[in-house]
Amino acid sequence: MKNVLTHQENDIYFITLNNPEKGNCYDADMTEEIASAFSHVPSSAKAILLSAEGKNFCTGADLNWMKRACELSAQENLQDMAKIKSMYQQILKCRVPVICQVQGQVSGGGMGLVAASDVVVSDQFSQFSLPEKKWGLIPGIITPILKSKIGEREFEHLSTNGDKIDVTEAQRIKLIHYFGDVKNIEKYIEDSFALARSGKIQRPVLSDEMNKELEKYLILSAQKRQSGEFCEKVKRHFS
Repeated sequence: MKNVLTHQENDIYFITLNNPEKGNCYDADMTEEIASAFSHVPSSAKAILLSAEGKNFCTGADLNWMKRACELSAQENLQDMAKIKSMYQQILKCRVPVICQVQGQVSGGGMGLVAASDVVVSDQFSQFSLPEKKWGLIPGIITPILKSKIGEREFEHLSTNGDKIDVTEAQRIKLIHYFGDVKNIEKYIEDSFALARSGKIQRPVLSDEMNKELEKYLILSAQKRQSGEFCEKVKRHFS
């Protein structure tokens, strides 16, 4: 895998997004790599640390990948979106506690990665956003995951205005658990590993209801990606 790095140290499994030049935005290949990383967690792992190289944790889906939806058939577009759904399903199905460390920009699909994690720590300067509306899109597959994490009211606020929020607000709405400087972040992560080892972090089971919601938003997302509004906006962006 080139866009996702994995290794194990003792009983901790590290999954690192490795596309810093593009803000760790994901395309079809990267979604498959993330899904594979979470589906091959060693049985000896007691916790996972999900992090990213570079100044930004994850800026969502790659626009160069998204724009090709305007040229795909409806079925091809659904198949494309199914890769994103599969990625999140593999994360949610994973039974090993996920500790997520973020920095910089966390937007779009990056918010979904955060919401699918059990413990989220951030540096003091991270910003979080759902900018899909300005492209004529919806947050899509991450919608039920984020609603489960922060509640419907906070989700609607974020997705409607698309504004960036800082770490203080992200902590208030329970999107992240802790923010601080490097030294304190490292201690919080180590404390989280200890909680995971002791069995005090229990991941929720991926329910049939959540799977149905993911499928519903897969279809809605695919339709939006081929809408005239999105295709026109992305065409202007790249012209």
